[in-house]
Amino acid sequence: MRTCNELLLRSSLMKPCVLMLTMNEEAAIARQVEEIRKQAGSEIQIIIVDSSNDRTPELAEKLGVKVIRQFPPRGYGQAMLVGQREAATNADIIITLDCDMTYPAQRIPEFIKLIEQDGYDCVSGSRISGSNEGMPLLNRLGNQAFALVVRLMFGFEITDLTTGMRAYRSSAVRSIEWVPLRFFPAEQGLRMHQAGYRVIEVPIEYGLRLGDVKMRKVRDTLALFKAIFHCWRIPVRRIAAT
Repeated sequence: MRTCNELLLRSSLMKPCVLMLTMNEEAAIARQVEEIRKQAGSEIQIIIVDSSNDRTPELAEKLGVKVIRQFPPRGYGQAMLVGQREAATNADIIITLDCDMTYPAQRIPEFIKLIEQDGYDCVSGSRISGSNEGMPLLNRLGNQAFALVVRLMFGFEITDLTTGMRAYRSSAVRSIEWVPLRFFPAEQGLRMHQAGYRVIEVPIEYGLRLGDVKMRKVRDTLALFKAIFHCWRIPVRRIAAT
């Protein structure tokens, strides 16, 4: 029996694709793919850009996921750029998720609707204004501080700059010249705002992570400040979308 979400996606005129970056997600990949298909429809395209040294890519391929192996130069920003280019070749909407069961796959149809029917170019899921039991208190306070800096510097009314769950209109993604930094999620949201695209933030639930934590607080905090300063210092560059 088809779910309401699957029927909604089948009626969509725009083709969606879920994009995830994976590094040693052997414990979560099967459950994450199953949850995406359960909530967003069994036919939705899923792409991962993988830099694992475990069985993550082999398991993903067996599940029918398109796997792109990441080679040097590595890093989150470079992986996201590679994944976005691939997804944008035949998808109208790109939805990003982390492959650890923390983000709510059941919200994917809502994100798609906000782009397809309501005309937004980017939908950003806020863990700060939603339920965030999976986020430590120090992380929540840090994210709130970063958001305050961005509101003061850019006039960008956002509460969660580093969220891993967003949906993008592919044509908007293709129209921006992206420069991959270490903390690329922050640059993505800021550049969409700077380019004049319609961005909406919606509260989401953020659950407990399945698998090991990959972030390093000091390194990533410095990288985030670098990304914010980079976007403030260098204006966004628009290119002809293809």
